[in-house]
Amino acid sequence: MSFAHTFYLHDTIKTMKNRTYQHHLRMQFLLTSLIPIFILLILFGFFTYFSNEYTIYMNSKNAVEEVNKVMNTVYSDFNSFVFDLEESDEVINFLNNEASSNIIYSKYYGFMSDNQIDSELFIYDHKGQLKFSSINQETIDLQISIVNKLMISRFVDHELEMSTGNFIFSNYFNDTSTHVIASRIGQEEVLGYVMYYINASELNQLIDDTPINYVIITDQFNNIISTSNNQFYNSSNKFIKANNEVITLRNGLKYQVNVSQNKLYQYKVYTLIYAPNFWDMYLTSFILVIFSSFLLILLVLRLAREMAMNNSRSIDELLITVNKIKEGDLNARAVLNTNDEFEILANQLNDMVIALNDSMNRNIELNSLKTQAEKKQLIAQFNPHFLFNTLETIRYLILSRPKEASELILRTTQLLRYSLHQADELVLLKNDLEYTRIYCEIQKTRFAEKFNYTLDLNEDILEQKVPKLMIQPIIENSIIHGYKQKDSLEVIVKGRMISDRVEISISDNGQGISQDKLIEIQEMIQNKTNHSNHQGIYNVYKRLYLVYEDRLKFDIISDANGTVFNVSFPRG
Repeated sequence: MSFAHTFYLHDTIKTMKNRTYQHHLRMQFLLTSLIPIFILLILFGFFTYFSNEYTIYMNSKNAVEEVNKVMNTVYSDFNSFVFDLEESDEVINFLNNEASSNIIYSKYYGFMSDNQIDSELFIYDHKGQLKFSSINQETIDLQISIVNKLMISRFVDHELEMSTGNFIFSNYFNDTSTHVIASRIGQEEVLGYVMYYINASELNQLIDDTPINYVIITDQFNNIISTSNNQFYNSSNKFIKANNEVITLRNGLKYQVNVSQNKLYQYKVYTLIYAPNFWDMYLTSFILVIFSSFLLILLVLRLAREMAMNNSRSIDELLITVNKIKEGDLNARAVLNTNDEFEILANQLNDMVIALNDSMNRNIELNSLKTQAEKKQLIAQFNPHFLFNTLETIRYLILSRPKEASELILRTTQLLRYSLHQADELVLLKNDLEYTRIYCEIQKTRFAEKFNYTLDLNEDILEQKVPKLMIQPIIENSIIHGYKQKDSLEVIVKGRMISDRVEISISDNGQGISQDKLIEIQEMIQNKTNHSNHQGIYNVYKRLYLVYEDRLKFDIISDANGTVFNVSFPRG
């Protein structure tokens, strides 16, 4: 091949690469990048939403747990003391005017010394008359008197429902809230009542106060017991909100309300967790992701261009070498130092050309019919058109599906290595069938859904020895000629053992062989001479005949619906 021709070929390949290869690669990389970016944006939205929801949930849960821990400690201490009073013989004797109040003072001050919360104790008899007070009775204001009578009336009004146990109430007077723990004295007969007052300000100090999170504690009647912010106190002293309700406070910020009820002590804990404007956060993060994605796409496009140029050099070298071989230059060699599959393929191609050149040189010296048949066999095994087309397929696969390209390179290498073994050796049918399958997979990669094949051979014939590449040339012939007027092609290979003979059929649904060509092929087989272009079919027949001679049956049936090759030979 002349220098001008080589330069023109190289320039043509390079132009084709610039117009299709790199453009296709860029588009594939772009699409491949957009899909994960789109998925990333969706995942980011879901993650942000659920992360914020989880943050609010955990903040609320932690706040409730902390408040419950504090309140349970307070209630447990006070209820234990009240229970001790209502069960105390000294208190019962005191109400029956059988003992002094000194023992009650002793119990009260002993409890107060162990408890840091300021509180006041009142004891009434069954008629509602004050019998004991921790403060001077003369200083008892109207608020306390009203609350005490209210508590006693609640016991009396609900005697059937509240015959036993401690009860928690809250009352609000003069912008102050007082928490009352009330209990009845006496089991079967009401002897009196205990009223324990806890100042709400004492409870408020136990609740952490943060700039954006608030806690409100109410009794079973939604009266505020304690709160971390006094703005929730009003004339009604009520706080009624639904769970997960979003409210706007006077500071203009929005808060999500979460409610938890303590069934043991019959109080509710409202936690107000700051609910920021998540849409602003989403928008900022979305813009950041879009900007990052844009930079990523630019980077991907640059990498695509660099990859296309690097891989194209390997493809160009292989295509130029194959084209030289196709034109008869068996001294052509592909030189690659890429340390990848392309270098392996180049070395295999060089080995194949060397082996092919050596075989052809040996065949020139042989004059027998068998030697001529083996020469044609070698020529048939190495089909430059098939290799050229396979390399073209690899070239485009590496753009979008590099894994499939690698697998195709491996299959091509396996097929080339198999074809370069000694041409006259007999192989097991199962081994030859495996490389036929590899050949079909390569063709299926080229034609996709337009080509299908079925290899259905019984196991009892797989150990039969046959000439190498017995089936593949016939399938190749079907592919070459079957697509001319057909959109798709299906090849079916069946093998059976019938009456101690191996029966193999290779059928396709192609356009069939014309009557003139069919007669020509049949005359070629009958005369055992080939003056036509049907090298593949004749090569298969001749190699089978050299092994089985007149015991061989080789029939061809063809019409507009397809072609069937029937091969039959004795077992053994």
